Amino acid sequence: TTQAHSVLKGTLSKQKHERLFSRFQINYNALDARFRKDSVLVREEFCDTLPFHCPG
Repeated sequence: TTQAHSVLKGTLSKQKHERLFSRFQINYNALDARFRKDSVLVREEFCDTLPFHCPG
């Protein structure tokens, strides 16, 4: 959000990690790699094999 961006703007990674821990008790370094930066999750629908799950 805009508010989160304005709070974090100009901070270093170490400062962001500290804020994450102090506010939410989340240790960034202990997170599974798929939840850290440079990770992308893609959701795809397979309408050809499961047509009853697809909209329309």
